[in-house]
Amino acid sequence: INVKNNRNSGLQIYPNPLSANDVLTIRPENSFSQPVNLRITDAQGRIVYQSFVHEWPSSKEIKINTSNWKPQVYVLKMTNSRGEFITVEKIVKN
Repeated sequence: INVKNNRNSGLQIYPNPLSANDVLTIRPENSFSQPVNLRITDAQGRIVYQSFVHEWPSSKEIKINTSNWKPQVYVLKMTNSRGEFITVEKIVKN
């Protein structure tokens, strides 16, 4: 397991917590020139969203429909192309 400690991920994740029909927005504060993998899992570890982004300019937002997500805590993991963790964030759905 490779872990890259980066306490400030540089991601804006909103709204958090989520309400019933919210759309989750993820936007980088700075551009990522290397490929990144975004994965969101539920409390049981099941993948509810996954995306591989080759280049991620700071002007690009990822919007995720969460209307079918159950109320619980979700975990967003972002890794680089070498499998190193860039960040791990909690997302709460009320």
